[in-house]
Amino acid sequence: MSTFADEQTVIVKEGVAPKNTMEVTESFVVPEAKNGNHYVQFWRYNRDDAVGFQFTVKPKLELSPAEVAPGSKVTLKCTGFPSDAGGTITFDGKPTSIEIVPNAKGTFTVDFTMPVTLAGEHKFVANSPKVFTDVMTATVKVVPVVTIEPLQPDVGTEVKISGSGFAAKSPLKLKFDNVSITNSPTTDDNGSFTYSFKVPETNTKDHKITVEDGAGYSAVWGLKLENTPPTKPTPVAPRNERFGWFGDQSVTFAWSPVSDPSGVTYTIEVAEDLNFFPLKPGMKKTGLTQTNCTLSIMTGAYYWRVRAVDGAGNAGEWAISPFPFYVGFFSTWMIVGGGIICLLAFAFLIRAFFKRLREYY
Repeated sequence: MSTFADEQTVIVKEGVAPKNTMEVTESFVVPEAKNGNHYVQFWRYNRDDAVGFQFTVKPKLELSPAEVAPGSKVTLKCTGFPSDAGGTITFDGKPTSIEIVPNAKGTFTVDFTMPVTLAGEHKFVANSPKVFTDVMTATVKVVPVVTIEPLQPDVGTEVKISGSGFAAKSPLKLKFDNVSITNSPTTDDNGSFTYSFKVPETNTKDHKITVEDGAGYSAVWGLKLENTPPTKPTPVAPRNERFGWFGDQSVTFAWSPVSDPSGVTYTIEVAEDLNFFPLKPGMKKTGLTQTNCTLSIMTGAYYWRVRAVDGAGNAGEWAISPFPFYVGFFSTWMIVGGGIICLLAFAFLIRAFFKRLREYY
């Protein structure tokens, strides 16, 4: 054991000890090596009295990730395996199709697709006809997973939700956002289920579906509803009209209907300029289900616009009426002010009349 073959030797540590050092303590990580006995030598430079000792490399099975859902891949890596022997790997005691082909250093890596199975811990065991005393095991935790079809449904359409990796024969709690879905299903013997329900009405596009079993295992699916906005309605009335001469007036706005599979509502805005900002109180209405709306408008010149919003929360483009409309000619304050002026003038004339009358007599 005085010399090592260069092609089979790995330097694991080297350095310089302080002068007059009588003892050296070092640690190192055992490099990749096949199963069996191996040797380490400690050499001092310019000396031929190497110190050697022997150690045994045992096989080890590792996997990643530590948590995985059914249908996903897990990577198995075995080190310290015999380099000249194959073997088998079982999953929960059942044979797998994994083929063990170690390299010259006794290492092999292989991907394995997790089968449909119950939530919780499951065990891989690697065996070799040349390894009798050491059991190579690795544990993986199976977590639930759910999928949705179609991926971007419309409001009111039926979706199918499928899940696996839950507890066996367990009643489930399904929630759409924070609303419980009635008549939720129960998992089968393998912790799987399939269930259909209709997407409820909503005014937002992003949602989540939560599924929880009786054992406390849960899975969440981020659901995006269809994202195609409805088309623009066409403004019909008013168009370059004047409403009344004095004070506030009721104005009825009308537009063409728009259709969408998830249903539509309308939003209308009225402003004194085409910026539509800021809006006066009462000059915006949302959630309109009809194609007309009546508002009380103060005296002035105005523009208006309307857009459609579908049941999934997708807002269409604004349709701006190209013609302004006018309300009144004299505002309420002008009428009040004019009335006060007229009243004062009348009072002045009466006073002047009686004054002249007294002077005459």
